[in-house]
Formats: sequence, structure tokens, C-alpha cells
Amino acid sequence: PEEFLIEYMKQILEKELEVTRYCICFLEQGSIGYLHKKNMGNFPADELISLINREREPRVIPRLDNPLHGNMDVLIPVWHKNTPLAALIIGEVSGEKQEFAPSIRHLYFIHTLFNIIVVALENKKMFKKLIESEILKNEIETASIIQKVLLPPPAGKFGKIKYRAFYYPASRICGDFYDTVSINQDETAFLVADVTGKGISAGIAAVAFQSTLRTFLNFIPLSPRLVMTMDDFCKKFQLQDLFVAITIMTFNSRTGLLSCLNCGNTPAILIENNKISLLQSILPPIGLLTPELVIKIEVRKIYSPALLIIYSDGLIDPKNNEFSLLDNPSFSKLHEKFTINQFDDICEFFKKELSSKSPPDDDRTLLLVSI
Repeated sequence: PEEFLIEYMKQILEKELEVTRYCICFLEQGSIGYLHKKNMGNFPADELISLINREREPRVIPRLDNPLHGNMDVLIPVWHKNTPLAALIIGEVSGEKQEFAPSIRHLYFIHTLFNIIVVALENKKMFKKLIESEILKNEIETASIIQKVLLPPPAGKFGKIKYRAFYYPASRICGDFYDTVSINQDETAFLVADVTGKGISAGIAAVAFQSTLRTFLNFIPLSPRLVMTMDDFCKKFQLQDLFVAITIMTFNSRTGLLSCLNCGNTPAILIENNKISLLQSILPPIGLLTPELVIKIEVRKIYSPALLIIYSDGLIDPKNNEFSLLDNPSFSKLHEKFTINQFDDICEFFKKELSSKSPPDDDRTLLLVSI
């Protein structure tokens, strides 16, 4: 144990070598910490760090905690390759009897012993980090599995409505998600969401948000009430800068009504009668809404076969002046290459285009819906 190694070093210095003043310190990420200090005052931290960074071998130095005292200390640094790890400061050595001081007579022994102890402590620290890393890796793998289990199948049907999803996480845990929810025998919801951030926190928030929204959709219609309910839920996380850009659409196959809501997400695309409509965001992302905002759900009648394209911002690049999928040269001529009835061909086109791209820096999610 760490305590045993430090105690052993203390016993050698105090009982065997009769050292009355010493300090054991460690360096990490540009700062210094003290494991043990005996009969020594405070050191100027910047000066001590600078001194240790200059010295690779033991040497006698002016007394650090009281330069005017006139006596000397012994600095024993420990390095690994080009990185200083620790230092042992032993004092004080009087000017006339330096060669008879225990810290000078046994300097080689002290240096060797301190090296061994520091290496042992560093190995223990590295082993602990390795164990923590393996545990975290297993937890991330479990979280990734749970997240994927919550997603619906990548392809499916609701009566005459067909959908196909493409889901490319940037890492094991994704801040994006898509969902399809059968609300009743006539109405189906389709959505794509992007939770801010990446990694574990975004993934946990995405799972919580998705499961809660899925539950609410079965009891609350797509309405301002649903939006504010989810906004309140998001704010309960009490995490700074946590918000959700989301596009939600519900289609009623009996009435032919398509209800659309876009909160801070990329413009969804509706193709009908070879005409393209962009379903723009008129609201901030969920989590940033305020009570005075007027929330309107856009409702339109679908009279003929139509294609919905809902996606996250990982598929566009604002640096190239892309603000919707139609600004991307790969997809801009989509409606000219295929008719709405060629849904399977359209899906294969997107699959080929997306799989040919390099691994994403951001999560990418695309949901195609054929009505």
C-alpha cells in the first residue's frame, strides 16, 4: 500500500539516517503536491517546480524555505524519461560539515531507495487507472447496448407507411437518436433528435429523453403542452448547456394530416408531387424554451404519395454553406434521380452515399419515411 511505502521511507530517513528536516513531494500536470513534510516551512511552489525541472541528479541547493538562513538542503529528483515525477528534499546541511552529513554520506542509497518507492507508487497509480479504464470501457459497452436496444428496427412498416433509418454514432455512445411510435391504429410518430455534447453524458441524456418522450407520446398529442412538458423534463437534469434539437412528425393515415414540430433541428424535407418543402425550425431547442414563446404545430394535408427526410446536423457542413441536406451536392439532385414510389432505391442511394464517407466526427442520423 502507498501508506506503507511512505512510512518505510520515513523510518529510513528519521531512525536510520537521523534526518530531522525533509519533504517528499510529487509533480503532476504542472502542479506540486506534498506526501509528507517534517520541520520544513512553505516553499515557493513556482521556484520549486522550476528547480526540479532543471535538475536530473541529486545536488546541494540553498535552503528553500528560508534562503536567508545560510544552510543548505539536498534535492533528490526522480524522472521518468523526460518527465519529473517526484522530489525528496533533505535538510539541512551545514557548510563546514557537508561531507559528514547523513544525507551526503548515504546519498546514493537514498537516491536509489527513493527511486524504487516512486516507481512502485507510479506503477500502482497506472494499474489503478488501467482497472478504472477497463471498468469504464465495460460500462460504456453496456450503455451502448442499452441505447441501441431502445432504438426501433432500422426498417419497418406501419400499414402503408414505410420507414428506413440510418444511424452512425461518432463514438460508442451517441447523442443522436431516432424513434418511431405507433400512437394508435391511425396515428404514427417519427422523430430525430440530437442531444448536445458527445460521449457518456449526451448518451445518458438521450436515453432518458427518448424513453420519456416515447411514454408521453402515448398520452399527450403533439401539442404545445407536450413540448413544454419535455422542456421541463430536460431542465430537471440541471446540467449546463443541456438541450435537445428535435424534429417530431405525426401522420394520421385516416385524415391524411401531417403534424410537424421542429425545435432547433436541421430543416426536415417533404417531397410531394415532385415539389420540395423545407420544414424549418421556428423554435429554440428543447431545454431552452421560455414561457412567453408561442408554440405552433404546423399541420398540412398529404394528398398523394410523399417522402419525408428527417436528419440530424451531422449530415451537413455549415463550413461549406450547407444548411440543409439539399445544399449537399450528393443529395441535391435526389428528387430528379428517383420518383417517390422508388423508396427502396432511394434507401439504397442514401446507404451507398453515407457508407462511402469517412468515419463521422459527429453523430449522424437519417430517417426516411414513405407515405
